[in-house]
Amino acid sequence: MRGLTAFLLGIVATVGYAYWHDRGIDDPSKKLVNWEVAGEVTRTAATRAKEEWNRLTAN
Repeated sequence: MRGLTAFLLGIVATVGYAYWHDRGIDDPSKKLVNWEVAGEVTRTAATRAKEEWNRLTAN
């Protein structure tokens, strides 16, 4: 359980640092993450997960 908690905390810390870093950079070529693409990928994954969940629980 501690390993899973540490893993999730590491993910949150990594994404949080990238977001914090990118907010302070004015030059788009120096940003760590393309947030528009990351947002679209996240929305697509969430939509597919919802569709799969609905398919599995429909019966």
